[in-house]
Amino acid sequence: MFHRTALLMSVVVSYSVQMYEKPDAKTAVIGDVDAEHAYIIETQDWVKITDVETKATGWARLSELKPALSQNSQWSYQWSSGKSGSKQRMHYKPFSADDISKHVKMAHKEHRRIMSQFESFWDMVDQEVDHVSEVKSSE
Repeated sequence: MFHRTALLMSVVVSYSVQMYEKPDAKTAVIGDVDAEHAYIIETQDWVKITDVETKATGWARLSELKPALSQNSQWSYQWSSGKSGSKQRMHYKPFSADDISKHVKMAHKEHRRIMSQFESFWDMVDQEVDHVSEVKSSE
């Protein structure tokens, strides 16, 4: 009889990232970013924005943009990196009447499912209580 043994190994790859005094790689390095530490990472307020329909591109303040666009909307985030560095992209899309209708219908369907499970739970509890009552009365 043969036995096979699997050896699982975990390899951790870490990258050294330097922390600079100012947002310029030519300034003094003040340390390395340690993956074991917690960090607060701040981004700049000015963000590049492109209108998907008109293709107009410009700059806006994120601090003004998000509150103005947040109601009745959906946001998604995408990270990418390449030779020129990494980027975070945010995609904004206003909810259409159809999006809202689908969301409400989905919420109603989920609510009915949850309530059905809740009702089944109470039916099961009632059956157990009835069974216990029957056992006690027969003693």
